[in-house]
Amino acid sequence: FPSHDRGGHYSTSTGRFTAPIAGRYLICARSLTNSSANSNPYVVIWVRLNTNLIGYLGHSHTDSWLMESYSGILSLSEGDNVDVYVEEASAHGGQTYSSFSGHLHS
Repeated sequence: FPSHDRGGHYSTSTGRFTAPIAGRYLICARSLTNSSANSNPYVVIWVRLNTNLIGYLGHSHTDSWLMESYSGILSLSEGDNVDVYVEEASAHGGQTYSSFSGHLHS
């Protein structure tokens, strides 16, 4: 998929977005997981600011597929970083069906 990383503030090696300037940023994350083949399916995905938990996507379900999402407006200082981190999982998912985005919010 094409990258829309204007300004180069997202690192594909670390998965982190680093705020280039202080301001309010709209941050969104989503993930599609499949837990139909697991007897105790669960997923815990953290949204982190400077490695500290600020939000999460998570579930324990026995449905076939579940799409979850997070969105929030965060006040970031220059140099703060935001990422999405899979803390625990017994369900199946994939990068193809996940996304992480953000932009400076006016």
